[in-house]
Amino acid sequence: MRFLTLSLAFALALPAFANSVLGTWSVSATDPDGQVHRSEMTIEQDGSAFKGMVKAGQQTIAMQNVQVQGEELTFKLPWDYMMLTLKLRLTGDEMKGTFMTADGDGGPVVAKRIGAAPAASGGGSGVAGKWKVTAVTDSGREMKLEIDLKEEAGKWSGTLITPDGMTLALSEVAATAQDVSFKIPTEMGTFLIKLAPDGESMKGTYTSPDGNSGKLVASR
Repeated sequence: MRFLTLSLAFALALPAFANSVLGTWSVSATDPDGQVHRSEMTIEQDGSAFKGMVKAGQQTIAMQNVQVQGEELTFKLPWDYMMLTLKLRLTGDEMKGTFMTADGDGGPVVAKRIGAAPAASGGGSGVAGKWKVTAVTDSGREMKLEIDLKEEAGKWSGTLITPDGMTLALSEVAATAQDVSFKIPTEMGTFLIKLAPDGESMKGTYTSPDGNSGKLVASR
């Protein structure tokens, strides 16, 4: 039996905190001289990563190396010929932390949310992106592929990439934080894929056009 090699690639399953840092924040930073600097910070999701901008007066500055770990947000910010490092920890609709210059000067930072936190569309935004998948047949044979899942305006789509570079469009793609499913139309028929996200991995099954099934494991 000829079996289509499968590989599923989608973005890091982000923790709940990741969704809650998205949006616009009113920021106050106090320097060592006691002067308060006010700005507005906007954080967006870019695939499995984050990006953001800080507006201060007429100036708009791109945040660099934006990272989310647990309940901590860190990033770097070019500011008045200096590179600042900011570390903030989330509590509800407020983040508190510090900024630090390369010389070791710094001060406290408080960020308060402006408006409501953006909701994760369909509850499955954390599975958008690329994953590597290993398919195991009932005879124990392993095959590998990549799949790229995308979400736009609440609608899901995706492609499968074979080891030789061939791409196939996925159909009937559906994703939530608990379940991911889609079909792979091929000249042999349609494969049905079902996966359950679990942190940075997914496990599930495939069903081939002739009714045979096997296991799938997806990882970043």
